Parts: sequence; structure tokens; C-alpha cells
Amino acid sequence: MTAKLSLKKPLSFEQQARLHQFSEAKLEQELVQFAQESQTSRKDRIKEAVSWFSSTYPEAFSATEPKPLQIGIEKTIHAQGIWPYSRKLLREAIAFYTGSPHYLKSMLHCTHRVTLNGTQAEEITEKQKEYAAKRLKQLKAKREILKK
Repeated sequence: MTAKLSLKKPLSFEQQARLHQFSEAKLEQELVQFAQESQTSRKDRIKEAVSWFSSTYPEAFSATEPKPLQIGIEKTIHAQGIWPYSRKLLREAIAFYTGSPHYLKSMLHCTHRVTLNGTQAEEITEKQKEYAAKRLKQLKAKREILKK
């Protein structure tokens, strides 16, 4: 026969300690699992969002030949009202896209940024090109460290 929990008879200190240890272990296991799932799904959501950019705005977004985007383009996308995800994911996906080595290289080789429909926008300044070159060097150094 198993013991029943009852308000009439309090648990012994040993029973309380066992129950507390079990609860902590279970909670920790669930937190680790949740963190792993949310991290994986976050990456998947960002990739899905970038894919959405490419299919919705092919003149501005390309995985193979990215073009420098107009400053504040996330506000333009959000203002159109067709973005199917959260505003936070919009910012994360734009940051992911603009942080890629292909995009940074396009910043060095192009003279102007583009709008969502692919038309020419503001000129890329020397300061912005210097920043892109600096970020490329940082990414290259990081890749070299990871190879070791």
C-alpha cells in the first residue's frame, strides 16, 4: 500500500527533503529542455523570416547576391502591415541578414543602398564601408578561432 498525502498527517522531514529534491531535478530538466527547444526554434524562425523576405521582396533580398538595404527598412516592412511575425523577429531577421559575410561584402562593392522594390536609395558612406570591412575581419578571425 502506498502512502497518501493528507493535510491531517504532515510529511516527515525525510519525505519533504525527497519531494523537494525530486521537484528541483525535474524543474531543472524541464528548463534545459525548454532552452534547447526555444534556441532551435528561434534559429528556424529567423531562417523562415529571411526566406519570407526573399519571396516577398525579391528585388531587395537575395541569398546569393544580397544588396545593401535602405536604413530603417524594418520600419518600412512593418508599416506595410503584411509582416506575419512579431516585430522582435523582424529586427532579429534583419540583423541576421545584414550581419552575413555576403551582405557585408556587398556593402564594400556597391555605391548605393536599395529600397524594398529595388530602387536606388541613399549612398553608402565611407564610414559605413569601413564598418563593413571591420566586421568582415572580425568574422574571419572568429572563424579562424573556431577552426582550431
